[in-house]
Amino acid sequence: MSTEFSSHFTTHIYNWTEFKSIYSSKNFLMQYKEEVDSYSIWGYDGPEIHICKIWKTTVPVGTEELYSQEQNDADKTEFENSHKISCNKAIEKKQTENKALLVAIAGREGSETIWASHNFCDRTSWFGDSIRTSEVLSGSGTVFSSSYPYWIDMEHGKVLDEDGLKEDVDHGYQVVVVANGVTQSVREAFASTGGDYVVNYQSGSITFLNNSYNANEVTASFSYENGSTFYVRPTTGKALEIEEAEAQFTKDVVITDTIVFGIFGYVQVFAPQYWQGTGGPLPTNYKVELQRQSYKTIGQLVDEALGSYPVIPAIGGPDRGFSNDMYGFPFRYGTIRRIWDMYGLEVRCWLQHHNALEGERVTATFYCVSKDESSIE
Repeated sequence: MSTEFSSHFTTHIYNWTEFKSIYSSKNFLMQYKEEVDSYSIWGYDGPEIHICKIWKTTVPVGTEELYSQEQNDADKTEFENSHKISCNKAIEKKQTENKALLVAIAGREGSETIWASHNFCDRTSWFGDSIRTSEVLSGSGTVFSSSYPYWIDMEHGKVLDEDGLKEDVDHGYQVVVVANGVTQSVREAFASTGGDYVVNYQSGSITFLNNSYNANEVTASFSYENGSTFYVRPTTGKALEIEEAEAQFTKDVVITDTIVFGIFGYVQVFAPQYWQGTGGPLPTNYKVELQRQSYKTIGQLVDEALGSYPVIPAIGGPDRGFSNDMYGFPFRYGTIRRIWDMYGLEVRCWLQHHNALEGERVTATFYCVSKDESSIE
């Protein structure tokens, strides 16, 4: 069965390199039809059809002068490895008369999921790019220190669902201390008694609770902060639909760095012209920035927000609450922003120079629906 297009379409025919450039600039849905000996690849862009053909075996006689067998084989490998899996998504159906999208009422699909960032005022919560290491601590008596400050604290409720995040990595962001060859126990979070030592996550040090303790060698394994980036990315085989977002600030916050939101995706999907660049091929999991929004002042955030929530007064006490009034700003999307795992799409939030904001707490929250990619048309 061959593929035919109506004569009222304007048809453009390209080689694979030219087709990728048009695909990248126009961002249409890539489609293909697999024949016995070839791939017919095309994209629909309004009244225009863009077409490309790649041969699966031998380039036909008379064609190889314009399209060498070597180039064809390289193009076939690239298409099969990096594009074929994401092709043939359904083109949205529209009503004939007014071109509006067809709408049907249906039950909600997927599962709701909430992504809440770390606290941009507190480096000990910046787990996203943290580094795991072990080190012999320096000190004597009861206090021993690391050369790395800002150990990641996943014990004191600084990040939403910290217990679930600990399960995502083998080490669980745990601080493990061994003194004189014996593993020590940390005092439980918020407890006033028990345990062999307490951790100062800001300074990267520990204090033994037994004043007569004498250690010849103290070793600690821990994760430490290595940048302010927070990631929102779908799990394997899923797509996240971001429906709403909000930012939260305590009243005492001082903005000392630019807050940046960016969208990233696989280079071979969104910038194939750079993927096989003159400087050598980039890895297939390399991600390029597709979109950026920067907020240099709190005023810019307020300008974009849809008003503000009622102020939450200081509440919860000094240990498990917050000491300043909290302000929340909602951001609702008129159209759903969908990020696909197959395209390597993800949202990143970070501080431009990774300088912690001053004050008690600044966070961002994304309210999403997670769906199987195979179920989305």
